[in-house]
Amino acid sequence: MEEISLKELIQTILRGKFIIIGITLAALVLGAAVFLLTPNRYSATTNILANPISAGISGMGADLVFPQMDMDSYMELFLNTNTMRQTIEALNLVDNSGEPLTTYDLEDMVDLDSTPRTNILNVSVSHRDPEMAALIANELSRQFIDHVTEIYQTIASTAANVIAERVTEAESDLDAAASRLREFLIASEDINLLNAEISALTHNITTLKNELSHLYKFIAADIRTIADIKELIPDTPATSFNDLSLSTAITSHGTHTGAYTLSIDLSDDISQFALTLRLTEITARLIENTHRKDVIEENLERMEYHLQSLRATQAEAQFRYNDVTRRHDIAEATLIMYVEQHNQALMIEATNMGNLNIKIITEAVEPIRAYNQNVILFGGISGVLGVFIGTFLVLFMHYWKDEK
Repeated sequence: MEEISLKELIQTILRGKFIIIGITLAALVLGAAVFLLTPNRYSATTNILANPISAGISGMGADLVFPQMDMDSYMELFLNTNTMRQTIEALNLVDNSGEPLTTYDLEDMVDLDSTPRTNILNVSVSHRDPEMAALIANELSRQFIDHVTEIYQTIASTAANVIAERVTEAESDLDAAASRLREFLIASEDINLLNAEISALTHNITTLKNELSHLYKFIAADIRTIADIKELIPDTPATSFNDLSLSTAITSHGTHTGAYTLSIDLSDDISQFALTLRLTEITARLIENTHRKDVIEENLERMEYHLQSLRATQAEAQFRYNDVTRRHDIAEATLIMYVEQHNQALMIEATNMGNLNIKIITEAVEPIRAYNQNVILFGGISGVLGVFIGTFLVLFMHYWKDEK
């Protein structure tokens, strides 16, 4: 393969310099013609400060979600059909044939970008009329702000209507719960009587238990005393010259009654007689206390069983009362929550969220110079293009001739 030297390459270009110059001049003439025939286009820019919007309805069961607006959302929402259509109607925009401008044609005129690490949205509009470019940029920005406000107002209005229905249902539930609570409180006299009976029965049981405790102590003491006396009385019967029959009648306050007879042989020993008499007295008291204990235990068993039944009834009544009050409290809390949510929705509907969070910080002004009428740029591009084409043509012709 034959190598191409730099010297030969330069000589070839110099030999074809007139061709290169001619083609370059032709490119410059063509560029000048295009420059003169191309209509002027002007660009106007509006700067918008678009703060993020995070509106919503708080509270339990708040399933009405508002769109979260950030810079990406604003850029997607800016060129929506509604904003475009409103701008076209407001400015009466038409195309070259006099027909109303389409939203696609208007979108082609708009360029959006955001300043990095800021909330500034730049809206640039390109048009042949500098005044119209500024008007379109400003009107688009205003329509965009109104559109964002309308979105939140529409959602808030829908939310307010939905929550208003829930408020009505919650009011009905609260009325029903309050009615049940009133009915329960009216019937609470029976519960008061039940509580009084339980209190009295508890007091009686406590009194009987205290008495039974004392009886246990008395019985235990009498048993010990009897055992001590029996140890002092001789086992052998004493010679008695008189027979004395002692009769003791035992009448209990309970269900058991009876008469007990104890025969005692008196001896000469007066102390033995006294001990025997004392034994008889304590034995009679022991019998009476024992029967009294049995009666109290039976009564306690019956009363405690009745108390358990009353307390079961009381627990059931308390459960019903707790259930009624709990339902009433839940209904009341639900109504309060829905009223608060309804107020939040009305407040969002009444608030111009778009105007509060989106501001036009710099309105577009009528541009003075067309951005596509740069003489130096057109001349430079045409000249470079002409030189490139001319050089390529000269080299092509030279090497084509040599190859042939």
